[in-house]
Amino acid sequence: MRRILLAILLAVSLIGLVKAKEETGDTADKARKEVLKIENDKIPILVQGGDAAAEWWSSHNDEDIAYTSSKGVLSKAQVMDEWRSGSRNLLSNEQYDFHVRIYQKGTVAVVTYLGDTKRKNAAGEDVSTHSATTNVWVKQDGKWVRVVHHVSPLPAR
Repeated sequence: MRRILLAILLAVSLIGLVKAKEETGDTADKARKEVLKIENDKIPILVQGGDAAAEWWSSHNDEDIAYTSSKGVLSKAQVMDEWRSGSRNLLSNEQYDFHVRIYQKGTVAVVTYLGDTKRKNAAGEDVSTHSATTNVWVKQDGKWVRVVHHVSPLPAR
């Protein structure tokens, strides 16, 4: 019994030591272009806001997306409700310095970028933020789905 437990513990430990290797080549290049297109196409939709932004959020995010921001951890439904109600709004959104890393034979993409956003707060005042974002995309049934969206506020530039 002790040998079995030690064998399981050793196997689990070794799995933790395996490092993910970033993919290169045609498959990775194709995946990188597909994900960057989604990332860039979303900007005007999110600035438009309302139902269009909620629909984009619905169709591109996993039901159980891990979304962490300065507001805390939000569910997909909460964010969609914010878009539809207008409490989530963007006056402008500039995203830049994209880095896309491809893994698992072109089926996992990790995207990082910086962003400058202007929005109206609850009091109706314009607020500007500077942030770093990490998105994790997984290709499921031929479609890219975002499973992680993490936004970290940065000091103003």
